[in-house]
Amino acid sequence: MLILLLAGCTDPALRPFADAAAAYDAGHSAFERGQYSDASAEFGRARALDPSSSTLPLWQGRALAASGDLAGAVHAADDAIARDPDSPVAWYDRAAWRARSGDLALSASDLHRALDLGAATPWAAALDPDFAPHRLDPAFADVLPPTDLIATSEPPESGFVGGELSILVRLTGPADSIPGLSGPPVPACLQPSRVVEDDTVGTGASAGTVQRDIRVYFRTVAVCEGAVGPLRASAGSGAAVELAAVPVVVLGPPGASALAGTSPALWFVPALLHDGAQAGSFTIHEGASRPAGSIPVEWRVGHQARAVGWAAHAPTSP
Repeated sequence: MLILLLAGCTDPALRPFADAAAAYDAGHSAFERGQYSDASAEFGRARALDPSSSTLPLWQGRALAASGDLAGAVHAADDAIARDPDSPVAWYDRAAWRARSGDLALSASDLHRALDLGAATPWAAALDPDFAPHRLDPAFADVLPPTDLIATSEPPESGFVGGELSILVRLTGPADSIPGLSGPPVPACLQPSRVVEDDTVGTGASAGTVQRDIRVYFRTVAVCEGAVGPLRASAGSGAAVELAAVPVVVLGPPGASALAGTSPALWFVPALLHDGAQAGSFTIHEGASRPAGSIPVEWRVGHQARAVGWAAHAPTSP
């Protein structure tokens, strides 16, 4: 700003821009002092001196919004977007001001565009005080995650002894707080045979989001009718979701009975391939040879294998 002011003193053609810079500085100082009406007036003067700017309308909009004139703020954002249709900040600010004024459908539309342009991640926007109260509103259903962690499960179809069943759990959350899953041991009629975890990183309006599919495959070794779970999904942010038990039915010849006991839970094992070499009672082994008592585990990203290993119980200390 100082260089522009000095240049304006020597070149008459730059004088309007130097005056606009001075008005911006005065407006910003007033804004910082909480004098929003004065700030709006100064930003308005700067806009008149530099009508091509797409930034000055937003600053006046912020001053207007802070003083309670949300309609004026939205109008200022209209002008900014008209001058720069791909400004993520302009779309985001207008979405926020429309949300404050109760224009939720238009706010959600603006926010979707802002997120698509990279203004923020859906998870960050969901924590914004302007949008947080509306996370469950139908207008924002396709824009904001309803909770800090989303978890669903897909139960298996009934199977027969000697066959295979699989359970899928899908976790969706912020990429910087990747979710994990824990649960109880499974019925002894099911023997874990392999675990595949597939992470999909969102793009566009879903940028900053990761969807983690954990599918556990079981060999069915006896007749039983029961459940696996309940399960608990959690994320590094502290968010947690409880999942109901997943029903399991294994059919077989009349008179066959289920085995007693349980098998260890392996829900978190694939994450060890990229989060560490050992956790709890499991150790990950790499290489072509399969250690005794282990099962294959695989970590994928976007359906492409990134790491493959074998999960086995860690030896217990005497």
